Amino acid sequence: MTVRTMLFAAMAALAACSSPTQSIDFQPPAGWTATPSLFGFQAWHTADSKQTLVLFRLPVAADPNTVMRQADINTAGTTTRKITICGKQPALLILGRGTRAHSQQNVEMVMTSYAGTTYMAIYARDIGLPLNAQADRAIHSLCRRS
Repeated sequence: MTVRTMLFAAMAALAACSSPTQSIDFQPPAGWTATPSLFGFQAWHTADSKQTLVLFRLPVAADPNTVMRQADINTAGTTTRKITICGKQPALLILGRGTRAHSQQNVEMVMTSYAGTTYMAIYARDIGLPLNAQADRAIHSLCRRS
């Protein structure tokens, strides 16, 4: 292993261990409970746990299809479209349904990359619950800090 390879591996490990919100203007809804940030992952949920927000920061540029396949996300019935966030940042919006703890959920995911780092934000809520505007804004706010 070369010094350059070891340095790159160490930098990638540090990036993965830091908070996923450190470089972006991501704001979860007020009053939601946060989990500890761990390995580029953090989650927030409502008091009744019927709504969840998850943020991932991956220290690589990731292909959306590969991510969904590796996460074992069933793409049947999902809608995927290209969108723009933060003024002019290209992103991918994925809408679908999922099951968690025997409850059906509406799931929205926004995915974008900056300089080799991929951000994914997921908002899931039990079927029948109205959209939380703050949570929806949060997943669309994967904007780099100025």
